[in-house]
Amino acid sequence: MMTAADRKGVPLEAAMQHGRWKDARTARGYRRHSSLWQGNFTGRLLAEE
Repeated sequence: MMTAADRKGVPLEAAMQHGRWKDARTARGYRRHSSLWQGNFTGRLLAEE
């Protein structure tokens, strides 16, 4: 859920409240991982033309 929220630009605090995360450090860890998929060349390789 945090990955999807990050991709849609949902503020960290709002996502934490909805997901009931208490620790911002943990929540930010999930957001950081979502950036790995932005601009990833694998999506281009697997995309149908």
